Amino acid sequence: MAQIGPYQAQLEGLDLNRNGHLEVRGLVLKDRQSGATVLRLPRVTGEVGMDHLRSKRLTEITVEEPEILVDQRWLQGSPAAPPAKPVDPTKPPVLAGYSIGRFRVKNARISFHPNARTTAEVTINYEAEDVAVDASGRIRSGEQELALQQIKINSESDGARPVRLEEFRIKGRVKEGVLELDELALQQPELHATPTLLAALMGTAAEMKEQHVARQAKSKPDTVPVIKTPEVSAGAGSLLTGIRIGRLEIVDAGVSAKRFVEGNPMGMVLPESEVHFTYRTSGIEWRFGQAPTMGAHALEVAYLSVAAPGNQGHIRMKEAQLQVAKLQEGQPVRVERLQMLEPQVRWTPVLRKLLNQVRGQQAAPAADACQTQQMLPGRQCSPVCCW
Repeated sequence: MAQIGPYQAQLEGLDLNRNGHLEVRGLVLKDRQSGATVLRLPRVTGEVGMDHLRSKRLTEITVEEPEILVDQRWLQGSPAAPPAKPVDPTKPPVLAGYSIGRFRVKNARISFHPNARTTAEVTINYEAEDVAVDASGRIRSGEQELALQQIKINSESDGARPVRLEEFRIKGRVKEGVLELDELALQQPELHATPTLLAALMGTAAEMKEQHVARQAKSKPDTVPVIKTPEVSAGAGSLLTGIRIGRLEIVDAGVSAKRFVEGNPMGMVLPESEVHFTYRTSGIEWRFGQAPTMGAHALEVAYLSVAAPGNQGHIRMKEAQLQVAKLQEGQPVRVERLQMLEPQVRWTPVLRKLLNQVRGQQAAPAADACQTQQMLPGRQCSPVCCW
């Protein structure tokens, strides 16, 4: 048993042989106050002997089925520490020259409990080959693959699961400071926004910001030492100087906004909205200090509905397809195909007012004119007011 700040650590076993093979078993970290387990590492293996450390070359490290609970105590952070000595950016990074042949994380389960009302869970698998840090601190690597699976956010205040993602997968490498991704794919993401969910998340964010500001104020020194360095070009010294994505896919996505009526906790009134879609693009590239470039876009809508409460107007369609040509700098967007199946529009003053509120504008005078027109005896809705 050992105490680490507010936590109590327990280790089942640790073996390190003369060949540098390391095995850590049964590492558990518990909150001393609540007794809750915040970290569990069943098994960690690697080749980290003295010969490996002297050559700055680690052969392999594998972390198997770790479990991590991020609770309010983690979010509050540790007590303010004395100001650290200034870092001289002209000196090489601490990890400069180090490399690892393979690093793997298998079936890591992470739970996030920012407050008593909201919880989040995710399972992570990660593998990287030939990761190295050069003299300037930039990272290069061989193949890397990251998979986030079964992402869930539960909101007890809403009695619903507002966020869910079946799988988020990326595969690529880092070359000369550029992150190259062969694919970036999101499978079945869902986002169901409600006023109580947004209020809970914004309250958590505000609380975390206040705690961060308080810690910064406690640890801020009276004077901040500054080390002057020669001017360098934009992006110099950064771990990454650009991103390149071969293919981006968002498959079977669902997004909705419900219950944003008068008097809700967020204070905003929105139409009842829902959309299911799949989106694909390719050839995305961004370099430090430059505008991003993208290839052609394809959007397939399986269902779209934007409606005023009480069936007081709506915009709906069963399916839609949109294809946009490759974006060219300085050129207008060129739509190659737009097809809608069974579109329905029932335009009313109530729906128009809601959409204007979404845009941050007040209802146009024409809406009032429509309402006045409907109230006059013997008058009917014009095509402008009711479709």
